[in-house]
Amino acid sequence: MGMDQPPTPPPPPPAGGSKPPDWSDMGGKLKAAQGPDRLLMVAGFLFLVATFIPWYRVKVAGLGSTGSNAWGVGGLGVLAALFGVATLALAVAAAAGAVKPSASLGLFALVLAGGTLLFTLLRLLLKPGGDAAASIELLTKGAVRITRGIGLWAAIVLAVLMAVAAFQKYQASSGTA
Repeated sequence: MGMDQPPTPPPPPPAGGSKPPDWSDMGGKLKAAQGPDRLLMVAGFLFLVATFIPWYRVKVAGLGSTGSNAWGVGGLGVLAALFGVATLALAVAAAAGAVKPSASLGLFALVLAGGTLLFTLLRLLLKPGGDAAASIELLTKGAVRITRGIGLWAAIVLAVLMAVAAFQKYQASSGTA
């Protein structure tokens, strides 16, 4: 080899090897998502935002109040948030083409969105602290109150929208109308 020859190019990657993701193509696919996929992504993103807004508030007469979001109100709130994040991730992956559309994908989206709704409803119905919280409210004659926050109400509405969109996705993927 002489000094005046250019270096040899690297060998081409093996056939069937992985290639880096095309981010501009994925962005276009996400923007082009329609129907249930779009509703799942929008409602899922807004649900994620709602998990950081107070789900419960503790008000103490004369001292003020403090709030706790989904991540701090116990296991039911955390489960609702995790199911919501998983539903959002699946919707984004499906819209970006990272997973192939199938009946099982529609069913999986329905299960995740159903779990989101179930755990959010349970968190709505069961106050954090259970009987102890009710006893404190009763013993203090209303001086200490535990109330539901705006984040929980928003999460309920968004979880219902996610469940409806997932059901529509399931119906479309299974071929039933």
